[in-house]
Amino acid sequence: MWETFRQFSTHTAISDGQRNYTYAQLKERSVRLVNALLSRGLEKGDRVAILMSNCIEHIELDIAIALAGLVKVPLNYRLHAKEHEYIIAHSGAKLIIGEEELLYFLESDVPSIVVEKEYEHWISFLFL
Repeated sequence: MWETFRQFSTHTAISDGQRNYTYAQLKERSVRLVNALLSRGLEKGDRVAILMSNCIEHIELDIAIALAGLVKVPLNYRLHAKEHEYIIAHSGAKLIIGEEELLYFLESDVPSIVVEKEYEHWISFLFL
């Protein structure tokens, strides 16, 4: 992965039609996200639930969770909120990251990060 980031640093890595990130930008954002996750007190082996549709943040989270040694708990956004709550409770997730419209219906004591509100701020002020 690091070799890909280096070799193709100026090439487009991901795009959603509105945003484009090069491999260098994807690497930087993913490393910032690792630091953001670890700053929340997460440790290697901890579980992070992801509740979102297909988006750039999902790819960044996949990379960051792997780099941090965390375990991704993918939640299918088509499931009912009660099914999400069951999965979250039984997975031992310590953090939920998701889209506002999907998190809105959850009843969980697990802390969450709303992508549209907190995500960019959360990763933008952490050092590499």
